Amino acid sequence: MLPKSKTTTDKKLTVDFVGYSEPNNGRELWKVDVLYNSSNINSKLFPNGWNYINFRVEKWQLESFGFAYIPVEGTAKLLKLNTSEIHNLPYKGTSTVSFIGNVFGFGKLMEIYVDLIQITDLSTFKTTTIDWKNTEFIEWVEFLNEEEIKLTLVKIEKGVQKKRFTTMNIVK
Repeated sequence: MLPKSKTTTDKKLTVDFVGYSEPNNGRELWKVDVLYNSSNINSKLFPNGWNYINFRVEKWQLESFGFAYIPVEGTAKLLKLNTSEIHNLPYKGTSTVSFIGNVFGFGKLMEIYVDLIQITDLSTFKTTTIDWKNTEFIEWVEFLNEEEIKLTLVKIEKGVQKKRFTTMNIVK
């Protein structure tokens, strides 16, 4: 069953779910059409004609701070809502396999993957990447303030899921 369309609060941008694809085993994607002021902008967002986004959209926050986030597989996009300017975020391979969601906070966008966190400053577009190479995987992350995040981590031990929380400073 296709998810419902997502629309920004100002109604300028709509992401319509139009299909589903599994191009290879386990790599699930949603096919979408993206409309800006009722005009289809797929050719601008998806220059290669591959209008697919990451499959997990339950924790996808579409907009905040005048930007819309589109979780395009591989290279997610930020769209400035008042100008329709598109900014490409750092490449993340077959991101649909590891994408958990995203959250906006404190003038930043945080993309959350099971093995990595990418935090982009919305005023400079500078991205800080936190690689997570650990026996635990990231379940969720949230901003505590401008300098700290709270991670929810999960580890499977002898068939039992163990969860823990920790904080991390993101300002270097």
